[in-house]
Amino acid sequence: MAWNAAGEVQVAKSLQFLKQIAPSARRVASIFDSSVTHIVSGTEYAYPGFEAAAKSLGFELRIHTAKRDDELDAVFAEILASGAQAIVAPAMPFTGRNRQRIVDFANRNRLPSTFDAQMFVEAGGLISYEPDVAETLRRAIDYVDRILRGARPTDLPVELPSKFELVVNLKTARALGIIVPQTVLLRADRVIE
Repeated sequence: MAWNAAGEVQVAKSLQFLKQIAPSARRVASIFDSSVTHIVSGTEYAYPGFEAAAKSLGFELRIHTAKRDDELDAVFAEILASGAQAIVAPAMPFTGRNRQRIVDFANRNRLPSTFDAQMFVEAGGLISYEPDVAETLRRAIDYVDRILRGARPTDLPVELPSKFELVVNLKTARALGIIVPQTVLLRADRVIE
């Protein structure tokens, strides 16, 4: 998975929202799909800037990886043993496929959670911050149209997402005993009650 400026902004902002919603959380566990990660500085994870963003906000980040469904229970045990106080899980093949198990684990253990796809929040996760899917599709359609009209793909500029959506699950917040700050609710594009 390639790291880019949009990904860096997305991760940093997602962690900022987590900090606002769970200010006492320090130890954050992240679950990554090891089939799509690469080694950076001796640690397996997909986003090289992820650890730096977490550190700048005062989080102690611990990366947990798995690629097979039968490895997830061991990851959950590692997370509990590490004393994690929150969970961050990017949408990857493994995490997406297991989103309900990940969300249920986080909620059962009263761990605030943040994700980069709203499908996790719809499954009961706390918050998500992701590029606006409709806007991304509109831009992709424009590119397809230009190519069909004769533009060479190599001549088209690379565009990064510029609009992001914040989704907050208030039902989950209430179940976890978390009061979501008004500043976050006002910023939210969608609130699940």
